[in-house]
Amino acid sequence: MTPKSLTSKFNQAIALIMGLMLMVVLNFYFQRLLRSSHQELYLILELEKSFFDIIISEKGVQNRSIDLEALKKRYKSLSDGLAQGRPYTQQIERLQKRKQLFSTLYGAETQRDILLDSVNTMLPELVESVRYIHEHHIAYMKNLFDRGKALQDYDTAESFKRSSVKSAPELDIIKMAVAIQNRLLDIYNSFYDLQRGVSPSDIKAVFTDRIQRFYAAINQFEDYSLDAQDGLLVEELLLNGRTFENSFLQLLHIEQQIKTLNGDLLFNRKTMLDRFKAIGHRIQEENARLKTKIEVLQSISLIATVVLVLCFLFYSRRIANALQRTVQETQKIQSDLSYEIKTGPMDFSEFKVIFKTLNTMGRTIENQFQKLEDAQQLLSNRIAERTAELLEANEKLRKEIEERIHAEHDRLDLETRLRRAQKMEAIGTLAGGVAHDLNNILAGLVSYPELILLELPPEHALRKSILTIKSSGEKAAAIVQDLLTLARRGVMTSNVINLNDILQEQINSPEYSDLLRHHPGVDVRIRMDPHLGNIRGSKVHIAKTVTNLLSNAAEAMPDGGTIVVATDNRYMDTTLRGYDHVNEGEYVALSISDTGIGISTQDLDRIFEPFFTKKQMGRSGTGLGMAVVWGTVKDHDGYIDVDSMEGKGTTFTLYFPLCRERIDDGNSKEPNWESWRANGETVLVVDDVFEQREIATQMLERLGYTTTSVSSGEAAVDYLNTHSVDILVLDMIMSPGLDGLETYQRILQHHPRQKAIIASGFAESDRVRETQRLGAGIYLRKPYTLEKLGKALQKELQRIT
Repeated sequence: MTPKSLTSKFNQAIALIMGLMLMVVLNFYFQRLLRSSHQELYLILELEKSFFDIIISEKGVQNRSIDLEALKKRYKSLSDGLAQGRPYTQQIERLQKRKQLFSTLYGAETQRDILLDSVNTMLPELVESVRYIHEHHIAYMKNLFDRGKALQDYDTAESFKRSSVKSAPELDIIKMAVAIQNRLLDIYNSFYDLQRGVSPSDIKAVFTDRIQRFYAAINQFEDYSLDAQDGLLVEELLLNGRTFENSFLQLLHIEQQIKTLNGDLLFNRKTMLDRFKAIGHRIQEENARLKTKIEVLQSISLIATVVLVLCFLFYSRRIANALQRTVQETQKIQSDLSYEIKTGPMDFSEFKVIFKTLNTMGRTIENQFQKLEDAQQLLSNRIAERTAELLEANEKLRKEIEERIHAEHDRLDLETRLRRAQKMEAIGTLAGGVAHDLNNILAGLVSYPELILLELPPEHALRKSILTIKSSGEKAAAIVQDLLTLARRGVMTSNVINLNDILQEQINSPEYSDLLRHHPGVDVRIRMDPHLGNIRGSKVHIAKTVTNLLSNAAEAMPDGGTIVVATDNRYMDTTLRGYDHVNEGEYVALSISDTGIGISTQDLDRIFEPFFTKKQMGRSGTGLGMAVVWGTVKDHDGYIDVDSMEGKGTTFTLYFPLCRERIDDGNSKEPNWESWRANGETVLVVDDVFEQREIATQMLERLGYTTTSVSSGEAAVDYLNTHSVDILVLDMIMSPGLDGLETYQRILQHHPRQKAIIASGFAESDRVRETQRLGAGIYLRKPYTLEKLGKALQKELQRIT
């Protein structure tokens, strides 16, 4: 048995798939017809709803609550809806018929309303005419009774003259008038019957009889009544009655017409609603038929799909077996190229071709395999050699690149550090040397005035001038301390101070007056918070900082402008990122703003570098001012925030940590010299500057100490080899010869517990701290005052070693 080829099986599967796709298309088509039918059913329901809206609108038009034009628009909307899709011609014709019927009904109801108004007007006139007759004859009757002739003829007076033609007793005339009134009441009943909804045809028959009786009663009254006045009343009553009769009959005719029109409209409504229901029923039947067709197609599709899946599974298994055999035979050929695949009668013809091809390929590959192995071995050897060479070269190149990158980074880092170290070394050397020499020079300006003041009475005329000299010397010493601030920080007086006090002193200072005089176009505005908190720091340093910032702000406005200086308390609940990072906490803020030229972006990062300035060196700046500001703020554990825009101005905001301590006002009191006086102790002053030794000696003697002074470290060591003192006042820098640390080390060899205080005009260096570790006490910065010297000696002498 020869099996069919795999291609024929695929063709059969494709044919089955095509049939299945056809059924899917038909199912899609029927689904689309079903959706269209659903849409038509929805349209019919919408049209039916619109028709109900028209019925409601017609009632509204009849009740005058809806405008007629709105109803016409709804007629038009429903007509357009009926014309959409499949046209419903009969419904459109019925709608047009209904529109005409309602238009006629609306006109009839309008005419009926006019006639009703006319009839309502005529009825009171009829009543009024009957009332005149009735009242006239009541007057006759009254006159008659007054004369006692109730059963006789009329009175013989001229106004009551009887007719010569016909006459009747007066009581009979009264009865006739009452009969007219009763007939009028019958007419009223006919009108009320119409109002109550009685059929107009029934009312017409009754009304005709009643109106004739009314006329007969009037004619009888006319025949037997007076000629003069009653005749006119009867003629008016007859005329009104005829007019009322015509109007009422027309009203009955229109009411009958309205009733007929309402019936036609009711029939029209029923017809249209029945037709809508019939259309909806027809569409639902079509939907049912379409659903049946769709279900049949889906069933057939399901059966076809099952058959297709079963066929696919059956043939896929055979194909999978054939593919598996192919893989297995191929693996055998791969392991043994001389192997030959055998074919059987049940193999697919396509796989027979594949097997034959594999056999041919196996033999061909076997012939070429040896050649490929030889070539591959040769190529592998060459690749291995070349790869080794490339790896070695690549590794050398990588190491060389890494070394160059590291070397470049190290070079740039070293250059930056070297420039910074050289700059700071130069600044430190300059600051230290200048500060040491100037402090020695300024010692006389600070210390001698203090000694002179001790000798002068409080009311002496020179006391104020000497205090000014002393204050100037202290300020000069503080300025010298600015130089030390460039090289190191922390060497300053720390007291509780208030920025408002410093600003107030600045306003009253000669420097502030000079600033305003040199910059007449500058307007300075001070805004001080009256509840400003205190800070801890150096009053002189912060005053210098304010002076520098004010000077820079004024010079940034060569054409004039405004400087705003403000103080306030601030709590920073988030980190403020500006030029500096201000951490969270409580601060006292000092801001100085100007409207000047501003600072460029490239200069903003360098403004606090020492010796960086845009000013003319030697005239308006040295480049140290902002560096001193930076150092001062950092010494106070504060922050600086700079906000600047070229052409708009600059704002410097200084943040100082808030201090809860109160300002000690005791500094303003006269010193209590007695509390610092000596108790017979001896002091050795070691200083290489003659003036400094003289000042220290006089101050110590003023305090009651027994004082000896030497000019070098060697002299101090020689002196203490044969003598002893209670305490040393030791200078740190002495040249040539031993400095303070070396001097103290040698002294300790003979006097291990020797007490000493360090007095120096230089910064607190490592050698100072080393001396203190050896046993020396307080570091006293030159120039010092009598109070500071006395307190330092007393504290050190009382310290237990």
